[in-house]
Amino acid sequence: MHILIAALHRPIQPTGICRHAANLAHCLAENKEVTRISLVIGSWQQHYFKAAFSLDSEKIKLIIVNIKNSSVVRNSWFLSGLPQLANNLGSDIVHLSFPFPFFRASFNAYVVTTIHDLYPYECPENFGFPQAWFNRLFFKQCISNSDGLACVSQVTLEKLKVYFPHLDPHKEIDVIYNYVDFEKLEPKIPQQLPKNSSFLLSVAQHRQNKNLDLLIKAYSWLLDNKKLNPDAKLVIVGTSGPETQNIKNLISDLSLETKVVLLAAIDDSELCWLYQNCQAFVIPSSTEGFCLPLAEALYWSNIIVCSDIPIFREIGSYKCTYFSLENDAVNNLGQAIIQSISRSSLSSYTNVSRFEKSNIAKQYLNLYSRLNLEEETRFLKNIQETEKLTKVKFTITTLDERIIIQIPEKLSVFEALNLKQICQEITQREAIFKEIIIDFYQTIFMDSSGLGALVSIWKTAQAKGIIVLFKNVTPQVWSVLSLTGLDTVFSIKSSFETHFIATDYALDKERAFRMNKDQLPATHLSVKSWIKRFIDVIGALVGLVIIGIVFVPVVIAIQIDDPGPIFFSQVRCGWMGKKFRIWKFRSMCIDAEAKKSQVKNQVQGAFFKNEQDPRVTRVGKFIRRTSIDELPQFWNVLKGDMSLVGTRPPTPDEVEHYEVPQWQRLDIKPGMTGEWQVNGRSRVRSFEDVIRMDLFYQQNWSLMYDLKLIVKTFAVLFTKNSGAY
Repeated sequence: MHILIAALHRPIQPTGICRHAANLAHCLAENKEVTRISLVIGSWQQHYFKAAFSLDSEKIKLIIVNIKNSSVVRNSWFLSGLPQLANNLGSDIVHLSFPFPFFRASFNAYVVTTIHDLYPYECPENFGFPQAWFNRLFFKQCISNSDGLACVSQVTLEKLKVYFPHLDPHKEIDVIYNYVDFEKLEPKIPQQLPKNSSFLLSVAQHRQNKNLDLLIKAYSWLLDNKKLNPDAKLVIVGTSGPETQNIKNLISDLSLETKVVLLAAIDDSELCWLYQNCQAFVIPSSTEGFCLPLAEALYWSNIIVCSDIPIFREIGSYKCTYFSLENDAVNNLGQAIIQSISRSSLSSYTNVSRFEKSNIAKQYLNLYSRLNLEEETRFLKNIQETEKLTKVKFTITTLDERIIIQIPEKLSVFEALNLKQICQEITQREAIFKEIIIDFYQTIFMDSSGLGALVSIWKTAQAKGIIVLFKNVTPQVWSVLSLTGLDTVFSIKSSFETHFIATDYALDKERAFRMNKDQLPATHLSVKSWIKRFIDVIGALVGLVIIGIVFVPVVIAIQIDDPGPIFFSQVRCGWMGKKFRIWKFRSMCIDAEAKKSQVKNQVQGAFFKNEQDPRVTRVGKFIRRTSIDELPQFWNVLKGDMSLVGTRPPTPDEVEHYEVPQWQRLDIKPGMTGEWQVNGRSRVRSFEDVIRMDLFYQQNWSLMYDLKLIVKTFAVLFTKNSGAY
């Protein structure tokens, strides 16, 4: 098993997340099931990962990513660079050492994320605004997309359920503690401390929830009241953060510059020495996810003073001294320190087996293996469900030379396939029926596949001279037929007159559509997403501004190269097959459509492409390669016929050749870009590949996935061999 651990992180000094990633690599490397571990870090982390953590296992390989250490660049790399790296390395599991944004569909491997805390929700002041909002967005997206979650404590899991009450019940979630391992280390005194030092120790980042100001005030109170040896120092180990300057100011105000020692970027040997020699370990946090330093202090049987919060009760020992953060917290902490240092060490009273490396490794391997098992189980369930769905029963009644087929409540892909098969069998019988009546009395939902089946049945029956009649058409079905214009093609005997539309064909069609608009089916989540529509409108307005900028030079170039119309328009099929007119800058000669039959189609299936199409002008080649020819489609997006991201809009001729399952691609709005456009564009030669990509997009759609495809579109446009022609 190849595990990739993503530990690329902002700090230029080691943090708890870095230590978690290194420890995870260590514990997994000692198991025979794991053959390779790729530990991914930023170039700015290289020095301390090599110096602070002993990564000497042959299975562990450091992967150094050389990018700019900024939030925009890091998050962009998480979205595109990390999945590419993981896929190229052939990873079986991608383990994120902390939550960050990613697209699940980009990874071939399973993705597991460690959840340390809920700071973006509990302590937004740690990040500031608007960064806290972005962190919440990334956190939510990561939780949703991860195949498995490893919470570092039961408290963290309970908080996760509070902030995410609608977690997928099938998602694999385990509580796995951080582990402690100081084996093979020789303690070394930090250079900043003299030998035989007496000191209190705290290990914490400089963040508000760590309450280091409270600790410094309590330490000052102890010195002022002669409760500590006057030579005793306070050593705080932790990377700088939002509270660093406040901490330094407080130290100065209390004249403790020679008493408080701030350490950072020390190695494990030095940290080991500090634990072994401190007078007491103090951790006064107001909230924590796990607090690895507390587990480390327990490992060394330190005298421990900690705030009385749930996580410390879970992780800590009953021998720890707990103090209240309520009322006079400074006095409470001072008294707790006085009380604790009068005790002996924890000795054997503390059970640290739950933090042992071997136990933690087994729990992670168990989580990874369950993901594989879960996938196999889901696959079998999908097969069983498909077999169940494809055996849809239709009520069929024969009356003289007529046959009546009762359509069920739902007419989607599985029902549509069955309906088409039934009608094919009817038309192939020796005793031919003169009329097929399709009764929609019960039908309240029909998607594009159902529409495709009706079109296919109508064509087959027409060829055999059989009349197809629709009866009892419900408003939901009528709305689809009206949207696509098929209400004027099919023979409709009757519909529900008490609803919106009866058999009064004198009723204005546009008015009919407006009356039935609310009955249109929710064929896909993206169709009803107002946020997606809002993004489309904003994007379209920006795109139209861009058109205004490039319009004059493009028009001049087109006219000089091949005088004629500036724009090319063509009828395409949009959502549910509704026809609309798409607009482009003209890139072909003016009689291109007439010459189409003279050009060889180089692709397979229901669409047309030719790499060396002679109808394309010289300017046309350039505006096609750069996709400038498609800019007028922003008008189609603004009107609502298209979306920024979706499937490729087919021509009516292409739809004519669709089989029923292929109609599914019309369940969403067509887009200016999408899977097909960013994954090879014109190099795609098989219509089956187009269908596969479009259905993949539908299955994996989310707003974040749309944004990913938009970013990838820009990357493709600026790639020399983008495949557009």
